[in-house]
Amino acid sequence: MVLSGIGRRASPSALVLVVRSDERDAATMLELRPTCENCNRPLARDAADAMIDTYECTFCRDCVDAVLSNVCPNCGGGFERRPVRPAQAWGEAATLGLLPPPPSTKAVHKPVDHAAHEALVALIGGRSPSQR
Repeated sequence: MVLSGIGRRASPSALVLVVRSDERDAATMLELRPTCENCNRPLARDAADAMIDTYECTFCRDCVDAVLSNVCPNCGGGFERRPVRPAQAWGEAATLGLLPPPPSTKAVHKPVDHAAHEALVALIGGRSPSQR
């Protein structure tokens, strides 16, 4: 890891953290939880219907649309489609012999309390995720 600043007395806001590609590790990658937190439906590493928020709360698209109204019951955030982790290394990672970390095997199953979630959705008042 390289820490660089501009000038001799750079303020902390002027410092830039540069991480070399050979210093990346699994801690910087998405966890890719294996199931929907609400219905416990399996979500493979390449599931096109897996949705996450900024805290990696993970739900299937059906639950996000039909049950959650795009409001996370844990944090109030909105959801985006979860990226797909490649099945094999490509590019520089392949050249270095690195393998993609496997998805998590730790399931988080917390079925939604519908009454509490309806109250949260009412409180948020139809604001977009960027305004919450």
